[in-house]
Amino acid sequence: MGGIGFVVLFSVALALLIPHASAAPLPKDNLTIGIQLSRSCTAMIQANITTTCPSYEDLYLLGLDDSIYGTGDFEYDENGYFHRGPSQYKKIHELYRYDDYHIIVDPPSEIAARTKLIIINPDLPVYIPIGEYVKENHQRVVERDRYVENCHMATITSKNWSDLLADTIYYLRNNCTHTVFETRSVIQDHISSMDFTTSKKYKHDKWVAESIEKCKTTICKEY
Repeated sequence: MGGIGFVVLFSVALALLIPHASAAPLPKDNLTIGIQLSRSCTAMIQANITTTCPSYEDLYLLGLDDSIYGTGDFEYDENGYFHRGPSQYKKIHELYRYDDYHIIVDPPSEIAARTKLIIINPDLPVYIPIGEYVKENHQRVVERDRYVENCHMATITSKNWSDLLADTIYYLRNNCTHTVFETRSVIQDHISSMDFTTSKKYKHDKWVAESIEKCKTTICKEY
């Protein structure tokens, strides 16, 4: 086989291999982070409802976005909503396979599904963290303002997003081991000082118990 024939076969083999390689997920230690608004935040911003949620324009003007060219340009839609437009390339996430230290505001879905993601939500209820369900010494451990799932996806409240956002980016990029924002609190349950022996129920239960004992010996035998 001549040199030309070898080149042709090599090119065909490479063409067959590339689609399989490009379909592979991004490395698990990928440090690119997407910042996304929740549906609730998006709906309120689009409806011009007063909210603590930042808009994508607010985040963009902070200079947070350093996405690679081709990821999609920011634009206003016909209603004045600022967001990221369509990406210029198919399989846009492949741009970040070997260049994986970026922050992407309003990431395309292909990227959001494959990288660490921060979602900003209008509110986040106080919750009991995993492993802290048992109460000890009348104390309970709860967390607020930020919920992190498998050190891959973090939901933060919009009420103090400007403080939480930078810390959460740092937190996710450091395997969720370093943070300067305290989200965990210890709640001391109130301990009642009431003397339960003075309650009506206690007195009634005591009377019933005493009556049963008396009935065994004298009172009930008279009838």
